Amino acid sequence: MNDSKNFLTTTEKSELEKTIAQTEKETTGEIVVAITDSSGRYDRSEDIFGFIVGILALLLSHFYLTDIQNNLFRSEWTNNLSMSFPLFDIFSLILGFIAGTSIASYFPAIAAPFISKKEIQMEIERKSHEIFSREYSLENPQLPFLKVP
Repeated sequence: MNDSKNFLTTTEKSELEKTIAQTEKETTGEIVVAITDSSGRYDRSEDIFGFIVGILALLLSHFYLTDIQNNLFRSEWTNNLSMSFPLFDIFSLILGFIAGTSIASYFPAIAAPFISKKEIQMEIERKSHEIFSREYSLENPQLPFLKVP
């Protein structure tokens, strides 16, 4: 991940400032450049990854615990009977979900395939509005500024 403070060199910053100043002289608009480390946190993709890990944990624990239980409780009444304790299955699913979302939260590249382009665009727009609102309102509080819902 790039550090947003060191993304541009001092030469690039001065060239960008000159270009923006020149462009703003020719238009009535204001140009705001925002460089940030990330556009946001993509909770949905973390949840999807957590769900997948939870299902895998459920399957592994179900078959593994069922095999252990069948070996422990084997008798002539239960020879062909597959036993399972639903509490262990539910616990495995929840624990797998929590582990998966935590892993995806600490390693965003894992959850990246589950992020849609539309969600990325919406998050970039939200973050840019947030940055513009914060900077513009602090710079000149008398002027109206864009409010982010």
